[in-house]
Amino acid sequence: MDGIRELMKYFAGTETRVIPATELTAKYKDNEVHILAYDFDTNAAAEILTEHNEIVRQKKIGEMEASLNLCQKAGLLVANNLAPSEKQPVGLTVALDICANSSNQEFFIKKHGRRFIPEDVYYEYQAPGKACAVERSGVTVQWLVSKFKGVSQDLIIAHPFVSVSVVTKPLNETEIDDLLKIGLTGIEVYHDATSKEQIDLL
Repeated sequence: MDGIRELMKYFAGTETRVIPATELTAKYKDNEVHILAYDFDTNAAAEILTEHNEIVRQKKIGEMEASLNLCQKAGLLVANNLAPSEKQPVGLTVALDICANSSNQEFFIKKHGRRFIPEDVYYEYQAPGKACAVERSGVTVQWLVSKFKGVSQDLIIAHPFVSVSVVTKPLNETEIDDLLKIGLTGIEVYHDATSKEQIDLL
């Protein structure tokens, strides 16, 4: 929300209209989706975002504790004082710490024949069904829809066919339809990484 109100005041009375927008991450089944909220009441949206951030902050504490316990049980060395970061997922914070430890890297070389990067830690240890898998922190799509209903003019599925991280899988047509039924109001069709065939489909 930083800067939006200032821009709106600056352009008030001109031909330029500032449309407030933000991109949010929400949990959907075993996946995460990005949602673009457009054209909302900034005061109401600020309250929702404050509540959202507090929920995620609290959940990250529990996720971090569970992740550290499972990693230690799996024989990986992690810092005892590791704390969640507001700016990155817990799994990435843990994976970075694991990769920075030379003893872990020696273990990976012996077991897997190579040094690991954070993506390797995710796929080998943190992905669903693996030894260190924990539920990711966050709010659900349903939570966001219920909170932004009547506050935002549009809630759009962002880049549905683009995987933006190792934990975000592209959506299929059935999932897109389901998200629209939940209450999202549109789909981001044009994106640098979306093919012509996918654009035509949307």
